[in-house]
Amino acid sequence: MAGKIMLDSLFELLANRRRRYILCRLLDGTGRADRRELAGEIAAWDAAEPASAIREEKMKRVFVSLLHHHLPKMEDAGVIEHDANSGVVTLTDATEFEPLLEAVRDVDELPTERTE
Repeated sequence: MAGKIMLDSLFELLANRRRRYILCRLLDGTGRADRRELAGEIAAWDAAEPASAIREEKMKRVFVSLLHHHLPKMEDAGVIEHDANSGVVTLTDATEFEPLLEAVRDVDELPTERTE
């Protein structure tokens, strides 16, 4: 989708906590992340435990949901680019979601920095 993100697409993107996490993570970091790293961070965040305490099965379930559902939806909306070969997820210059994301960040307890 070129240009502006349609309002319905914007709300659909932000309706899911994992997608909100990914957007926060990319905005707060370098704008790039490895999808495997994202899966581990999200699994730890979902469980409210350190990444080292997360079992491999949980991380794999999150990874699969990112790979087959969340990342394609975000890419279709034009907010990220996902290189399936390298696993790199990159934030695009579509920033219409930022004010809404910031409004829900504190309420949703979205991270303000990377999960260790």
